[in-house]
Amino acid sequence: MPREAQVRAGPLNVVGGSFAGLMCGIALRELGHRVRILEKDEDERQSHMAGVCLGLDAKQFLSRYDRHTTSFTHTTTRIQVLKNDKTQMFFEVRRDITSWDTFYFRLRSCFDGYISSHNLSPPIKCENMELCSYESRKELLDIERVGGEDFGLELTVLNRETNVTEAIRADLVIGADGPSSFIRAKYSPGTERQYVGYVAWRGTVPENELSTATRETCNSSATVVRFHRHHCIMYMIPGANGSLKQGERLMNFLWYTNESAESLTEIMMDGVTGHVHHNIVPAGHVRKDVWAERLQRAKVDLSGPFLEVVLKIKRPFIQVITEFCSSKAVFEEGRVLLVGDSVSLIRPQ
Repeated sequence: MPREAQVRAGPLNVVGGSFAGLMCGIALRELGHRVRILEKDEDERQSHMAGVCLGLDAKQFLSRYDRHTTSFTHTTTRIQVLKNDKTQMFFEVRRDITSWDTFYFRLRSCFDGYISSHNLSPPIKCENMELCSYESRKELLDIERVGGEDFGLELTVLNRETNVTEAIRADLVIGADGPSSFIRAKYSPGTERQYVGYVAWRGTVPENELSTATRETCNSSATVVRFHRHHCIMYMIPGANGSLKQGERLMNFLWYTNESAESLTEIMMDGVTGHVHHNIVPAGHVRKDVWAERLQRAKVDLSGPFLEVVLKIKRPFIQVITEFCSSKAVFEEGRVLLVGDSVSLIRPQ
């Protein structure tokens, strides 16, 4: 059992240290607040090298708060459809695309100056950076209202390194702990993730392992192929350590297919441990027979660059597509806020 520790007061508390948590932390710090981010995972987060498309809001945020001068996104100028092995313009649109880990380490560096393989030197320093802290391996176990009319909040937090719990007093708590949010489950227990009827088969392939034709077809475009009840999309993302050099990038592959709820037990069973995952089968844990069956279907359904890429994926992973939308995002008279995927999760179309 966790051992108890003393109650201590502290700064504004953000529970969850991924995109939403870091963006909140950066903005609050710039306003002069002391900010503590509590993240139950490691500092060196594992991402599966998933792609991330930055929308207008993210770009505006970065234009204001990004303290690095180097680029970390790959730009596409259009979305195209592959039909009969020929590309057709779908629509022209600029998209700045990066990978999950590249974006995470960029935000993390801007928050507290964290040094990583993605950012070997600290960002341009801001005067308030010493006001913030990012505490990894800290898991929220409970949140309670304490005091009378002039009440506060008390967080029970487990240090997963030492197995010691501590009670932290807080005036404001921001729940940025993702779609399986502990805070949302406590305050809005009826809001749960719902399976929407399809899964994404995902993976990446190093750019230098692909044919010249495939690289040229997909270099500056997001490419889609559509079928009845399923579709695929591919686009370039940064490679190892966020590299954007040609030849070092990765081709990101997603194949959305309709699957019955009954079939998920077999699809989501871990090939190493036998555990049935609810949301993601991590890279390296997809069952070999499940992936082999997927590749047999690919040889029938896919062709051209899509078939080439899927056949070269060495470490696939599977993501169940879910959605929800909380009816409420503010609790405890405005002292507990849900943000990002903690408050809503929208299915990709």
